[in-house]
Amino acid sequence: MEFVAAGPQQRSSRLGVLACYTFSLCILAGCNRPAEHAAVEQPAEPGPTSVTVLTEKVLLFMEYPHLARGEQAKFLVHLSVRADGEPVRSGEVTLEIGSTHLTVPGPKRDGLFTPEGAFENAGSFPAKVTIRSPQVTETIELGEVVVHPCAKEAHAAA
Repeated sequence: MEFVAAGPQQRSSRLGVLACYTFSLCILAGCNRPAEHAAVEQPAEPGPTSVTVLTEKVLLFMEYPHLARGEQAKFLVHLSVRADGEPVRSGEVTLEIGSTHLTVPGPKRDGLFTPEGAFENAGSFPAKVTIRSPQVTETIELGEVVVHPCAKEAHAAA
């Protein structure tokens, strides 16, 4: 009986075949999982809408969920004074979207105001934020904001 040592090319070829065989078994094993154990892909939650506006007096960064009529919404309104870069530490912020006015008497923490509320009507409405503070007074136009007829449509639009 004679033993022949395999050369580098033969070893490489055998390893390649073994790797392909192992990979195929792994793939096939995954395909044979019972349906009740299969991962069900959940629709991702839509990310918030973000708005950044720079005026002569303030920097506004705002995030809010996609809006739906009758659904409670929380707005994160970050305000800082351009002259010194400091966050707005006191004062009142009013967010107006159409005929809805959401007012908070002060920040949750330095620079962060959180107006909350629901909207009675669906549609596209002009929006603005007004800040009245010892540090700065300013009205910031935001353009049009959409309030969807229902949460399902808001989610689909996102």
